[in-house]
Amino acid sequence: MISSIACFGYASILVWFWWGDMMDWNQASQIAQVLSVPVTGLGVLVSLGIGIGTLRELRNERIHSVRPLLLFDRGGFSVAVELIDSGLIPGLNPPFAKQFTTHRPPGKNRVDAKEPWGRLRNHGNGTAFNSRITFLFDEAHIGGESFKIDEKKKKEFPYSQTFNTIPASPSHVQAGQEACFYRLPTPIAHDYQHKIERMECFALIEYEDAFKNSFKTVQEVRVSVRLAEDVPKVLLTFGEEVVSTERLSALAIENHSSPHAGEMKVSTLIARGLRLFARAFL
Repeated sequence: MISSIACFGYASILVWFWWGDMMDWNQASQIAQVLSVPVTGLGVLVSLGIGIGTLRELRNERIHSVRPLLLFDRGGFSVAVELIDSGLIPGLNPPFAKQFTTHRPPGKNRVDAKEPWGRLRNHGNGTAFNSRITFLFDEAHIGGESFKIDEKKKKEFPYSQTFNTIPASPSHVQAGQEACFYRLPTPIAHDYQHKIERMECFALIEYEDAFKNSFKTVQEVRVSVRLAEDVPKVLLTFGEEVVSTERLSALAIENHSSPHAGEMKVSTLIARGLRLFARAFL
């Protein structure tokens, strides 16, 4: 392609001078040689653009072939729980955690899961790395009444994301496999008076692919507490995936960015090249 464009430009210039009868062949040849440089450069840029476009398509296909997709199986899960005497928060530094649990009365009042819960399944084509979830709380039900978790409470213990980000086990989930969790949401675990009956919230699921591209999926989840039953338990019910842009915006969650957001567009690259040649030869 490069040689074709150069030859075309060279021939065009010669024909123009021939028909115009403006100068002799030597002059035309010299000028054509000078002008063939930017023409050849243009051919290089066009070929480069086509090459970059081809490589980008190949990269897109490769990324798609290893794209993970994590979602909880829909439906309810019953988790057997026990009460223990502890003011710690699993996964957090003990001195840091204890400053938020100084109000805890003595005794066995922290609610812990006795078994792993949840089935976070990878429906994609590749492994999901560094998988984790964060509970985002919307509403609490206490004594038959409902209370919205306002923006101020969402930044405080026990509702803030700092206290409710839980790593998956395993954190690297292969395609077709599933992961589980060992920690309960912090508001449930540290409701020492055991007043919360139910919480409406969302599970923010975060993970990466093999190329370190980050992804997020969001699912509705309801957490119900049944401590008074013969076998104390917590029920987690997972609903639909949240895909509405308006709803995600209300949760302050952005759709995952394109894995190619940082790449330069081919048209931009060619335009920059043309400007450089224009400065050099015009």
